[in-house]
Amino acid sequence: MSEEKILVVHHSPDSMDLLRVYFLAQGYQVTLAPDAESAFCACRRDLPGAVLVDAAIGHGLLTTLRRVPATSHLPVLFLADSAEDKIRALEEGANDYLISPVDLKELRLRVRNLIAIAGVRDLQNPLTGLPSGKLADRHILSLLNDGRRRWAVMWFRVDHLDSFIEGYGHAAGEDVLRFLASLLRAATKSEEGEESIYHATSDDLIVVTTPKRVESIVGQVFANFDREIRQFYGPSDNLAGYMTLVDRQGHDCRIPLMSLSVGVVTNVHRSFATLAEVRKAATQVCAKAGQMMGNSMWIDRRRDRKDGVHFSRAG
Repeated sequence: MSEEKILVVHHSPDSMDLLRVYFLAQGYQVTLAPDAESAFCACRRDLPGAVLVDAAIGHGLLTTLRRVPATSHLPVLFLADSAEDKIRALEEGANDYLISPVDLKELRLRVRNLIAIAGVRDLQNPLTGLPSGKLADRHILSLLNDGRRRWAVMWFRVDHLDSFIEGYGHAAGEDVLRFLASLLRAATKSEEGEESIYHATSDDLIVVTTPKRVESIVGQVFANFDREIRQFYGPSDNLAGYMTLVDRQGHDCRIPLMSLSVGVVTNVHRSFATLAEVRKAATQVCAKAGQMMGNSMWIDRRRDRKDGVHFSRAG
């Protein structure tokens, strides 16, 4: 039995329900979307293994999915109405097609093969459901190759997460990362698709956006993080305002409650030639933010000229 996720997008509620019942019986996890907007939001929220879309919705959705780096790799099976329709869908980036009415067994086999070939599972973090660091690298490389667009890479890290895991366990730590992912999703809702979230490393999440959006995203995430993070702690730690752990020498150590560090790198003040340069700069400024108490953001304002090395702290 398969445990892959598929997204079914169809203008007909009856057809959607038929496909839902059929693929659930085959062991798939099925999400439904009645229009292109809700389908795109579903893909951004939790990457499916494959997308099934009908002709009434598919052309607009295909264009959007292929334009946004975080969803551009998703395998799409197009349910075409005619031979002309299938040609247009393939030109727009569909991976496979069937002409309606479809045979359900053939549809199932095509979906299975499409998922196997695409290997989406390797491009999605299983914990948060976010696109993986590989896709983040592709996105950043595309921006570097473009050379015309202004961009910002925001590197998010949870301070004191390791200590929290030591006190509360790995499952609780995973809940915190899922919580951060939900905050980033809420803060980066964009109909234009100009923002993408990625699970870059085991503990770090990044947002690729435009420089003008940085302050707004960080402000919303910081406010919501502060308001809700205490739900992960027990009553005694909440009352004290810190955790108490015992070190190797048997001494009590006070550990601050979790906060966020954000490092921001943009091409506003300097140019970048390689992906490695972007990653190095982002982790550097994130580490600087981590040296401060509480939620902190550091923006890399270094310039291309030799004497123009500046950092800026905010938050």
